[in-house]
Amino acid sequence: SDAGEPVEPKVLVSRGSITIGGEVLQPRGVLFHGGTYRQIGNFNPLMGQSGFLGSLAQASPTPPPPSGAVAPALPVLLRVIEPAAQTHGVLPSNLLLFAGQYDPPTRSQFLFRELTVDEYYSASNDREPPTIQMVEATLSRGQVNLSVQATDGATTDRVARVVATYTDRTGDWRSVELSQAQGFWQGFIPAGVSYVVQAVDVAGNVTATAPAVAPRGYALYLPHISRRWEGR
Repeated sequence: SDAGEPVEPKVLVSRGSITIGGEVLQPRGVLFHGGTYRQIGNFNPLMGQSGFLGSLAQASPTPPPPSGAVAPALPVLLRVIEPAAQTHGVLPSNLLLFAGQYDPPTRSQFLFRELTVDEYYSASNDREPPTIQMVEATLSRGQVNLSVQATDGATTDRVARVVATYTDRTGDWRSVELSQAQGFWQGFIPAGVSYVVQAVDVAGNVTATAPAVAPRGYALYLPHISRRWEGR
């Protein structure tokens, strides 16, 4: 845990290249697709604190204040090791799964039982994630109509997928695939939920709307593999 942030259980999964049809593909992006969790209310998190010997932890005397309607952070993160650390041209990666999350708006702790992610691998040199330029939400007949504008570079043609992932903070994350029409990606999610929009380009780079991205600033930089992790 970094200083000033809740200490949470994490699972680190090493990711290397794969070969399909004689072509070497590197980990490129990861999209959080859904999960189930147990919620513990009125939770007082253990907070990370900088110390002389590194990161220390201490109980928070007062839980962080509610931060409004911000969605919980995404519980997945792919870190591609910097090119200076690569071996024989291979970019090793670590997929970081957060098994727990503290949710300031409800002052609750989420403990994940299951996480589902889509991992993307690519041989492309393109490592720039797409940009989500606009997310418009309109309430319509008890549902929220989402309209998203996403680009990759100066064009919308290289955006391959846009997903709205949401939770009502009662134990589940779910995803809805948005459909492209006239330069926008559109779809419906239930009213009253917290959500984050994720976009994938043709090279497998993934990005998500702020501020609902995981702790500490990062880019969600992983053909495509779906995986599910289960815990107790």
